[in-house]
Amino acid sequence: MKSFLKYLFFLGIIFLNSCREKDAVKTVVPAPQPKPEWVSTRPINSSYYIGIATCSKITQPTDYQAIAKKLALNDLATEISVKVEGQTFFNTMEVNKDFSESFSSNVTTSSSEFLEDFEVAGIWEDKETYAIYYKLNKVDYQSKKAQKKDNTLHSALDYLKKGREAKKLGNIPSAIDLFYHGLFALKPYWTEVNQMKDENGNDIFIDNELFSEIRAVLADLRFETTLKTIVLSSANTFKTQVPVMITYKAEGVRGINVKYVYQRDNFMKPKIAMSDNDGIILADIDNVSLKTKNNSLELSFVIDALVPQDLDSDLALALVAGINTDQRKIPIEVLAPSFYVSSNEFKLDGTKTSTLAESTRNTLISKGMRIATSETSADFVIYINSTPRAGEDIQGFKVAYIDGKISVNDTKTNASIFEHSINGVKGVQLSHENAVLEAYKKVRENIETTLINEIIKIIL
Repeated sequence: MKSFLKYLFFLGIIFLNSCREKDAVKTVVPAPQPKPEWVSTRPINSSYYIGIATCSKITQPTDYQAIAKKLALNDLATEISVKVEGQTFFNTMEVNKDFSESFSSNVTTSSSEFLEDFEVAGIWEDKETYAIYYKLNKVDYQSKKAQKKDNTLHSALDYLKKGREAKKLGNIPSAIDLFYHGLFALKPYWTEVNQMKDENGNDIFIDNELFSEIRAVLADLRFETTLKTIVLSSANTFKTQVPVMITYKAEGVRGINVKYVYQRDNFMKPKIAMSDNDGIILADIDNVSLKTKNNSLELSFVIDALVPQDLDSDLALALVAGINTDQRKIPIEVLAPSFYVSSNEFKLDGTKTSTLAESTRNTLISKGMRIATSETSADFVIYINSTPRAGEDIQGFKVAYIDGKISVNDTKTNASIFEHSINGVKGVQLSHENAVLEAYKKVRENIETTLINEIIKIIL
């Protein structure tokens, strides 16, 4: 028991000593940093470029450091940026004001992303604000920039040489690709004068040279075809393939995308075709609208397809906006098929009528078809045979029926291309004669609304 009490006594002493040690530890709060002068007044230093930015911890509590660093880099890039007047590529481009402002902003932002070798000259913060100060040695920066620019200029010159070689070989897509990549390699320097000597020792502005090559090649692409008019008729079943050659300096060019369109009865989405090894595309012409006057096959180049996919497409296309590339319209003439209508239609008393024949001719004319005066001069002959018969009486009303057949023959092949049976089309009236007229009316309406359209669809 005594040993246990002794143990508790020593344990209590240890506990009291540990409490005294805790009471002896005091928290030291660091004194707030004095606000450096550079936060309020921008330093002037002839040896360094300077970038300074502040960010509120209150409005940006989670990422104030990242925001301040980015703003400081942009500030540094802005100080480095110098507007050069004269023969700069950007100044000679024919672009609209909105594009110019957007590009200028883009260049400044992009420049900040490529800055290197800058150093942190100071960081200050209090409860509300975080500030950072970057500086970059002017001599070192300009020396490295000059070397980097010289390497880029020679790389662009290599693109220019290879692009011209591809152009001589007729490989236009490759030439445009090379010219574009050479021009975009120089993008960080578009606002500077980029003069150098070419392979022949001539002084050139390399970015302007690449730009001129792109525009000149696109402007010199041509559509060539011997067709003056595309004629569609029953001879070619109202459809054809139109060959068109894409040329550069009178030579066929492969790999060029062409958009073509013409008027159809239903909506036509423009089609795209790529020129083959001989520079030829085949434009499929079918289902042409017979109602459209002055219809034509319209051809144009798909410039978007020539822009390299790894470049900024919006900027690349803006550079070539406004170029008068070749376009071509080839008139389409539809020689509507001619029809001769032969009919054997009878009334109930055995006399002949021409009710269905007249309706057929009028409907064909309304659809733009031609009516021939004889079977031998027609492309197609429509045979109409109809016979009426009297039917039963129904509570004082008379019933009559029409039986027969409508068929169409192609005069070139003498083959039947369409057949329709008229089976017991019913008419009801107060007399059998009028019931027959009622039945003929139903057959006529079917011809006008359905059968003629089916016949034309088969032919066209």
